[in-house]
Amino acid sequence: MSDGGDEEETDKLEAATSEVGSVVSEDGANSDATGMSEEEAEDNAATEEFLRRFEVVESDDFSAVQIPPKLAVLIRGKWQAFLEKFPTREQAGEAIYDSFMEEAPSLRPLFKTPRSVFGLRFIASFTNLVAECDDAESLKRQVETMGFQHLDSEVTPPRVDVIRDAILGVMDSELGEDDPQFDTVGRDAFKALLNYIGGSFIFVTREFAGRIRVIQRSWRIANSKDAEFPDPAELQSGTIGTMTASAENRLQEMQQKKQKEEEVVQEIDPNLVELGAEFQAGDVKVPDTFPEMCLFNAAVMGYSNSKWMRLVLTHWDAMATNVANTYRLQEECDVCSLVLAKYKGTINLYEFKAVMLSSLRSVLPAEWDMDHEVAWNWLWDNVERMLKAMFGLPSTYEKAIRNMILDLSEEARDQFRKGVFSKFFAASPAGSNWLKQSTGRLYFIADRIMEISLEMLSEPHRMVDEISALGLRHVGYGVPTEFFPPLVHAYVEAIREVQSSEVAGDAFRWSLNLAAKMLVRVILEGSTVVMKAINVNSELSLRKAIAVAPRGSRAKELLEVSCGTQSISPLYWALESGSFNSARAMIQDLLTIRADRDVYYYGYEELFQRHQDLIQKLCMSAPLLLDTLFDGLIWRTVLVLWTSAIDQESGLQGYVARGACLDISGIS
Repeated sequence: MSDGGDEEETDKLEAATSEVGSVVSEDGANSDATGMSEEEAEDNAATEEFLRRFEVVESDDFSAVQIPPKLAVLIRGKWQAFLEKFPTREQAGEAIYDSFMEEAPSLRPLFKTPRSVFGLRFIASFTNLVAECDDAESLKRQVETMGFQHLDSEVTPPRVDVIRDAILGVMDSELGEDDPQFDTVGRDAFKALLNYIGGSFIFVTREFAGRIRVIQRSWRIANSKDAEFPDPAELQSGTIGTMTASAENRLQEMQQKKQKEEEVVQEIDPNLVELGAEFQAGDVKVPDTFPEMCLFNAAVMGYSNSKWMRLVLTHWDAMATNVANTYRLQEECDVCSLVLAKYKGTINLYEFKAVMLSSLRSVLPAEWDMDHEVAWNWLWDNVERMLKAMFGLPSTYEKAIRNMILDLSEEARDQFRKGVFSKFFAASPAGSNWLKQSTGRLYFIADRIMEISLEMLSEPHRMVDEISALGLRHVGYGVPTEFFPPLVHAYVEAIREVQSSEVAGDAFRWSLNLAAKMLVRVILEGSTVVMKAINVNSELSLRKAIAVAPRGSRAKELLEVSCGTQSISPLYWALESGSFNSARAMIQDLLTIRADRDVYYYGYEELFQRHQDLIQKLCMSAPLLLDTLFDGLIWRTVLVLWTSAIDQESGLQGYVARGACLDISGIS
């Protein structure tokens, strides 16, 4: 019985691989007796191997897997066709969520986010993963990051099977009837991909969950009030946690030297010793933050001249906080390497490791054990590897791009501008729906991107802020993130056609990839359900989106979307983009009184703290919404900041305050 089943499954795999060859094959000059070229035969063999390897969930190993290019094209095409079956991507995600609940209601406690939020996040994450499925290393990093995000969920092979079958069931219902190719090839391809993802989740949880949790918990304590920073007496006595032997020796030598100096002073005037001791005791600054503790330990350990440690410290919080996000950690290390490249002096990364571990031992004396030692050494080894990989390259890249830009003639620039968008539209035809600007504007964008590639290397900190602001604007535009990889590829191919330097081409590619990673991250972080609803401009969608937010955080959801040091206001974005229906619903929600047993919530204060010029903004952009605002403010009885106003039609004089609009005609 089992032998017959195996033969049937083998026949199915062979039929699937032959179908891939027949559907996506290209005419070849060298064909064998079956009419199949050598390249097609190799591709079909790779497809068969991939489908056979991930026919079931495999969690014993997690390595980069190269999906055959033609199969990757097929996966992207079928996923795009599936998304097009729904009016919005959010609805596609909600359909998958409903399928999960129908297939396995017992898994409901694992899904802690609301249905609409889950749908939005799932579609965004899986779409980005599908877009990179032909790049083995990029796919591995994305899957690994997703695995880290599921550490708190007990992922098991049976649960992976349930989730996989639920996803395939939805795709079957939407594509199966109209697309025979999905039944024969696409389903097996998605099954193998989902098995690979599920197996990686299990592997990551088993191998790294303990280390990740140790790092996250200890870092939260080190940056909270629970951290046990030493008092001044400990600092002066030298008993600072569990310092290294070399640090203790240096501190002992300093104390002996100080004692000899005091003996000499005492021979002159005994009173000077007490005065000096009081001055030094008052001069000691107690470290009350982790960076200060690091700098103190660096001074004690003899690394006070290593000023570059301050540069690493500015990025260390983001590195430790995002230890479970491989992409974010790589991005932070890349930016840190650009900053370190500007430092004029010798950099020995081992010194920072010693200082960092010593500071953590000092701050966490009760918590620190061998698990902490292993976990933090593992994190630093990964960070050090990524930083060392970039040593010497930023300055070389910056010089190469600068020379490339200076050497480009005007004719070459025109060729570059035209080539970028022709290549991008050929690779992603749907991208033309998002780039509807004039030719002059598109050429300006192409020139600006070239400048960004240089400024990213020369002024990394400023460019991080600028790209964050640019990404938040793209959140408002609702730009799909899967367009960024082909756009970067188009830029790189276009620049290689107009210049011959390999170093400049590699530098241009690396810089744009870093900028694209930042943009994608900012867009994903800023793409809240509220921003999605604003793009639809529907009151119903907006109310549905904000309904999942707790009472205490509704105002923040409606008034601020932030990333790093940059932020935008969803309310102002709705006004500026003409989404007045969404803006009306937002104002009504902000000025609705809600309460629980202990406190009531009324968004008046948050609204005017965030937008002090709101009335002026509404008068200029959306005067029809003034009635909505004043209706909500009628409950506010404290009248402040009066401003005279004249009703042009009736000639009545009134006064507009933050809280109300009162007709005072006839009042003497």
